[in-house]
Amino acid sequence: MKYTGIILLGLLFLSACSLLKPKKATETTTFPDQSEIVEAVNAATSQLINEDWLSQFLIINDERPVLMPLLVKNETNATIDSEMILSELEKNLITSGKVRVIKATPQQQKLTPHEILSSGMSIDYVITTSLIKDGSSANTYNLILYFWGNKSKKPEKIIQNQIQYN
Repeated sequence: MKYTGIILLGLLFLSACSLLKPKKATETTTFPDQSEIVEAVNAATSQLINEDWLSQFLIINDERPVLMPLLVKNETNATIDSEMILSELEKNLITSGKVRVIKATPQQQKLTPHEILSSGMSIDYVITTSLIKDGSSANTYNLILYFWGNKSKKPEKIIQNQIQYN
């Protein structure tokens, strides 16, 4: 009787294992050269700092705005270097000489733009970035900059640049 219980338990275990389905492997893309992403970051940054909001800010406040870029949100299966994209964005903003940049701490990276802007810190704008898949082609992605102002609960500006790789 003792062995019958063990055998039944073993059969039950084996039948339960057969019900488990293996997970499908998700297809990932690795950008062989990050230069396409760097070009998109450069174009988006240039567009952002050459728009009217900046001259209006300077007229009203008589000083350069303080911006805080946050890490890239990768909404694709592509393998990207988020730190490199953030560094490129910060470098472009700083070298423009038109804005001041504050680097977000790891704790601040976890907050929403609204939480950062409401925290009492001297930050005028938060920039969030997303990489999304463009449905038009297998090798097409969009890099999107979201520009959040001090009183906004949604982005004031959205700048989108397409990335294609071969």
